[in-house]
Amino acid sequence: LVIPTSGNTLGEISDNINSDYGEALLQTWLSPLFPIDPDDHTTRAKVQDVIFEIGSLAGQVSVSVIGKEKNKEVANIASQTASATTGNSGWGDDEFSSMVFSDTVDTPTTFATSTQKIALRPNKKLYNIQYKVTSNTAGAFWQLLSVQADGFMLPGRPPSQWSS
Repeated sequence: LVIPTSGNTLGEISDNINSDYGEALLQTWLSPLFPIDPDDHTTRAKVQDVIFEIGSLAGQVSVSVIGKEKNKEVANIASQTASATTGNSGWGDDEFSSMVFSDTVDTPTTFATSTQKIALRPNKKLYNIQYKVTSNTAGAFWQLLSVQADGFMLPGRPPSQWSS
């Protein structure tokens, strides 16, 4: 337990915390900047699709593809925001009787999807690629299960800016 400096209430520090006294906790995962070909940094790839697979999504999450294009700096190439796709209704704990399903007060209020795939279509020629997942909503939870990029290699020579 903790006592915040702004008041005289007790706070809990545990795995159950999903916000900072009502303020969202920023959650970020950022991959390394991967070269398209580790043995030849002049090779580009036409990255057509990137698929993020997010598990146990509750709340909202943003996914991004970051990359290096020819004669440009490393920059955000494509991004998208997704929310959990399940509803907030369910079975209550009322006995079967004349009570209508919508009258209960004990229905679950937060659900998480088992997995959700988020597809981006950058359709860019990249020398390097990086992936980013962020969430800044109170109560958000997610697990990154996989990231997959699809496209084809474009062998080539280094841009003139790389020459000394």
